[in-house]
Amino acid sequence: MKAHHFAVSITDVVGINCPNVPGALAKVLEYLSESGVFIEYMYSFANNGSANVIIRPNDMPGCIRVLTEKKVDLLAASDLYRL
Repeated sequence: MKAHHFAVSITDVVGINCPNVPGALAKVLEYLSESGVFIEYMYSFANNGSANVIIRPNDMPGCIRVLTEKKVDLLAASDLYRL
């Protein structure tokens, strides 16, 4: 892409899988906010009754710690490649 004059960079992100129901993502974001982890940006898409969300947090280790403690379903890169 750089050869065609596109700006390209690689950025670490966190992927999560949550139920595609009202309030599910809000709960995850509340966990992060209460822990002082803020979202720089995020993308999401529906996939067979669930929502896959890609998050760029301001604090990657803190984000992963909170999500793990709260038992949020984290996505591995290999999970995304299979979509």
